[in-house]
Amino acid sequence: MRKLLLTLCISALASAFTAQARQHELQQFEVDSISTALATLWKEPMQSHTQSMTPAQKASFKKGVTLALDSARINDPYVQGLEEGARIYRYVEQAEQIGGYTVDMDVFRKTILKAIDRKSTGFTESEADTYLTDLNSRLVAAGGKEQLSKSEIKKASQALATVWAGYMNRKSAKDEPRIVAAYRRGVTTALGYARTDDAFLDGIEAGVAAYRSVERQEQAGGYELNLVRFNLAMDKMLNGRPTGFTPLTATQYLKAMQEQLAEIDAMLDNSQAFLDSIARIEGIINLPTGTMVEIVTEGEGDSPRAEDLVMVNYSGTLIDGTPFSGTEPGKPTIFDMRELIDGFRDGLMQMKKGGIYRIYIPSDQGYGHEGVYGKIPQDAVTIFDVELVDLRHTDEIPAQTPAAD
Repeated sequence: MRKLLLTLCISALASAFTAQARQHELQQFEVDSISTALATLWKEPMQSHTQSMTPAQKASFKKGVTLALDSARINDPYVQGLEEGARIYRYVEQAEQIGGYTVDMDVFRKTILKAIDRKSTGFTESEADTYLTDLNSRLVAAGGKEQLSKSEIKKASQALATVWAGYMNRKSAKDEPRIVAAYRRGVTTALGYARTDDAFLDGIEAGVAAYRSVERQEQAGGYELNLVRFNLAMDKMLNGRPTGFTPLTATQYLKAMQEQLAEIDAMLDNSQAFLDSIARIEGIINLPTGTMVEIVTEGEGDSPRAEDLVMVNYSGTLIDGTPFSGTEPGKPTIFDMRELIDGFRDGLMQMKKGGIYRIYIPSDQGYGHEGVYGKIPQDAVTIFDVELVDLRHTDEIPAQTPAAD
C-alpha cells in the first residue's frame, strides 16, 4: 500500500509540470528557489509514505533517500542500478503474491551475481522463463493449496534471478565497462537491503524518484537545477525543518515561474515571427549578425566607424510600439560608438550623415537575456529610428594640449 501511495503522489507531482521546448537561462537565485520549491513538494508524499513506520524504520528510510540523492548526478549509472534493484525486488514481491510462496533472497542475490558474471545458474534464460510459467500455472490451478518444498523454492528463486539477470545483461551490453560495473553495483546494493531493511530500500526508491523529478523538471523547464540545494532542502524537510516554502507556496512559486517562462517563450516566438516578416520586406538590409536596417532617408558623405563619435536623434521601441528610450525633439545626443549595443552600432555604421534609418535588433545583438529592468524584457527585439545628425572620426579629434605649469 505504501508503494502504491508513493507512486500516486509521484504521478501527481509530475502532472504539475508543463513541457517546455526552449532552453532558459535563469538567475542563480531563481535556480536555487526552484530547486528548494521542488524538494518541498516531496514533503507530503514522504510523510504519507512513512506515517506507519517506526522511528527506526523512518531513520533507515531517510538514510536510503540520502544515499540515492548523494549519488545522483555524480554517479548516475549507480543510481540507475539502485533504481533497478528496487524494481527487481518489487517484481519478486509480485511473484510471491502470484505464486503464494516466499522467495529465498539469499539464493536470489547469489544467482543474480552469478548470472551477471556470465556464470551458470542452472538455467538458461529461456529455460528459466518456461519453468516459471509452468510453476505459476500449477500453483494457480492448485488454488493456493500447494506448498513448495525448500528445493522447489530454491529452484524458483534461481529461475527468477536468471530471468532478471538476462534482462540486465541485455540492457548494459553496449555500455562501457565502468558504467556496467557501477550499474551492477547499484543493483546489488539495493538487493542487499531487501528483506533485511525494507525501509532503507524504500528510501532508496523514494530518493531515486525524487531525483527523477528533478530531471523531469529540468527537461520541462529548459534549465539546470542546483542538486546541492535540492538535496539540502530534502534533508531539512525529512528532518522536520523549514525549507522556506510550504507545499502550497512551492506549488504557487513553480506555477508562477512556469507562466513567466511561457510568456518569454511566447514573446520569443512573436519576436522571431516579427523578424522573419521584416526580413521579407523589399529593400531591407540584412547584416551578417542578424541586425536589419531599413533606409527611410539616405544621407551623404562618410559613415561612422566602430570607434567614432556620433550625434543622433533617435527613439527606441519594442515590437509592440512601447517606447523605452529616445532624445527630445531638437536635442540630439552624442554617443561613443564603442559604448553602444552591438546591433545599434552595426546599424549606425551603415548610415551616412543626414540619413534616417530604422534598425531592427535581435536580442542577442541588443539587450540579451538580461534586458533592462522595468524597460526592456528579457530576450526582446528592439527597434531604433535614428537620424545621424553628425559624426566625428576619432583620428580627427584634436589631442588635448597639456596645461602650462
